[in-house]
Amino acid sequence: MFGTRYPEQEEDTLRNILCYGDSNTYGYSPHTTKRFSTQVRWTGRLAASLGWGYNVIEEGCNGRTTGYADEAEPWKDGRTSLLSCLNTHKPVDLVILMLGTNDMKNIFHARVSDIAAYTAQYIKSIRTFLMEKQEFVPEVLLLAPAVIGEKISEVEDFKEKFDGESLLKSRALVDELARVSEEEDCLFLDVNTVTEVSREDQLHLDEEGHRKLADALYDIITGQVRWPRQEDSIYSDRVEKLILGRRSTRKFLDREVPAEILEKVIEAGRYAPSGGNSQTTHFLVIRDKTVLDRLRQLVMQEFAKMELTPGLYKSKANSIKASRTGHYVFHYNAPVLIVTANQKDYGNNIADCSCALENMMLMANALDLGSCWINQLKWLNENPVILSYMKELGMGDDERVYGALALGYPDTKNGLPNRVALERFGNKVTMI
Repeated sequence: MFGTRYPEQEEDTLRNILCYGDSNTYGYSPHTTKRFSTQVRWTGRLAASLGWGYNVIEEGCNGRTTGYADEAEPWKDGRTSLLSCLNTHKPVDLVILMLGTNDMKNIFHARVSDIAAYTAQYIKSIRTFLMEKQEFVPEVLLLAPAVIGEKISEVEDFKEKFDGESLLKSRALVDELARVSEEEDCLFLDVNTVTEVSREDQLHLDEEGHRKLADALYDIITGQVRWPRQEDSIYSDRVEKLILGRRSTRKFLDREVPAEILEKVIEAGRYAPSGGNSQTTHFLVIRDKTVLDRLRQLVMQEFAKMELTPGLYKSKANSIKASRTGHYVFHYNAPVLIVTANQKDYGNNIADCSCALENMMLMANALDLGSCWINQLKWLNENPVILSYMKELGMGDDERVYGALALGYPDTKNGLPNRVALERFGNKVTMI
């Protein structure tokens, strides 16, 4: 089970997504025959992409069928565990159903029409059972599994279980399940339109297959699913918790932020408001460790030259003192530093960059990333050494830095950002 937990979060504010399937939901690796890691499995990738407010529940079992069972393993008949899974994880808002591949095994002599009929019965059972148990009907997203590979008979582990007829049935099942989705009025995805089985074992998805499937499901879930429970109240509650639960992170893991996750953070910044919709903020996204270390050295060098004067802003004074020790890391060793620059003669430069930084911090929180606003480059935005290096990195001659964001996975016990909401002691409000 994945998903972010806030200490004060109530369970019924989550959108619970139950993924019920076989080894391609379990995450069976065609390379090692063991299980892919959470970061690789499509369920884990989907959870990471959706972020806070969604709870992705894995119920994948190797060998599971829609309605057939080997006498030695009768529990692999998916019907035997469906209702108990639904009852265990209720309330369930969406069920993603992907079964049928194991029904193609020679020992079952299954007919494609029967597999489709079993699948239709699953959808009916899901709706009827959960209506009784949770008083609302979940959405169902039916997936047509990736077709068995043409060279399955050459794979040592599977050549006795699948044959040419299995391949034909696998292909025919796609159209049958599309028909079932129309008759049962549920969402549908043909997995073969986004990926295919691995060349290695002709039956399971590889790392790239899991990534592509997760991306396709993300688009459907965020764009097509009609959530059955309190859409408006859940949405407003999510926004409130993201804002009130945002805390700064100053200790990061040495772990790369996946490109697709980083892009979401950057896009949030690009969609921030700007004066007159000018959209002149320039995002310099630094991930190269050599560049980050060089920038760290230059910042420390230039701060160490500065004087400590009476009344100097406390944080700026602390930066000077720390730099003089020779061990100052202004970006807290975060694996990503997003620098926001803007035109130096533009009247809204600071405001526009600030809006972008806030948007990115909230998106980072939603994606289980830690972040911290960094002012040091702004304080040095007219320093000739720093200015020259930033221009080497791509900043324009007419641009200056007005803020930056340290970004990465928090180095905490649970790997999640600190989200304890703190009471406000300042920020005076006057109602007129």
